[in-house]
Amino acid sequence: MIDWEEKRKSLPKDINEFDWRNFQQEYRDYIDLAKMAQLVPVIGAPVGVLVNHRLLKNWALPL
Repeated sequence: MIDWEEKRKSLPKDINEFDWRNFQQEYRDYIDLAKMAQLVPVIGAPVGVLVNHRLLKNWALPL
């Protein structure tokens, strides 16, 4: 994850204090629309490439 050391400071010390419900809902809302668009014939593959690239770009470590 990009800037992990900075983001880590904003997380609660105790994992039980983390708002997992909100985290899951934000992730689900982001990914559901993208995955649904991939089911549309003709545009599904390009949408999948774009969505997966953005997802990896936002969450993955730089190479």
